[in-house]
Amino acid sequence: DWVIVIAEKDDNFLMVKQYRHGEEKLSIEFPGGVIDAGENPEQAAARELLEETGATASSLVHLGSMNPNPALFANHFHVYLATGLTFSGKQELDNDELLDYLELPKKEVLKKMGSAEYPHALMCSAAALYMARNL
Repeated sequence: DWVIVIAEKDDNFLMVKQYRHGEEKLSIEFPGGVIDAGENPEQAAARELLEETGATASSLVHLGSMNPNPALFANHFHVYLATGLTFSGKQELDNDELLDYLELPKKEVLKKMGSAEYPHALMCSAAALYMARNL
């Protein structure tokens, strides 16, 4: 299983830009990653946010969990909303990770989700959960 963290800072989302081998190009995504042994999803969300962006959240709210393809797999991803961010100013990336983080306007990200700029289906699902909770 893994987590996706939608991190809000004012009118922006904290996003990460990383190379994705499958598409052989850079991808802009919400922070996230695999849940380590002994962690629960909320702990993994806090850890991934810190590792990838150098931020900690005063609040992590579970927005939902989904199975990306129940016809073939039994794994799930868990989506969290992170607010009340403070920054250490330092990423704590794994040895094999190379990514940048950036702040992008929420309206722009949500409007373009599902386009060539944001084609990642799991990110679109996470954005849909976010929008459903913010109607």
